Amino acid sequence: MRTLNSVSLVDYEVSEIGKLRRTEVGHTVISFVLSGKRVSGSKKEVIDDFDCVAWGETAVAISEIVKEGDSMSILGALKTYQDRDEDGEFFKYMVVSVSQFTSRRNDDFE
Repeated sequence: MRTLNSVSLVDYEVSEIGKLRRTEVGHTVISFVLSGKRVSGSKKEVIDDFDCVAWGETAVAISEIVKEGDSMSILGALKTYQDRDEDGEFFKYMVVSVSQFTSRRNDDFE
């Protein structure tokens, strides 16, 4: 059975951003974390963190424009991998296909 794997995160804060790097075979990649607040069922505020990876021209654009604390929106797909070095835990991350810078944090304008 084939399923649709599409994720959109709209107006999330960039809480961490890595350096632009190249893989051994020359592909350009950047990793970053998007964070968003929501209210849980018990009315507590919860922060969700989403690990993201962007490749190619998207990675270059993010590295040149986006800073920690900025807001951005992404479209992409959810991927899962298993950590083979540690306890075999599974990790999920977003592979970004489209990104849009939505706002700069306020202290950059002072």
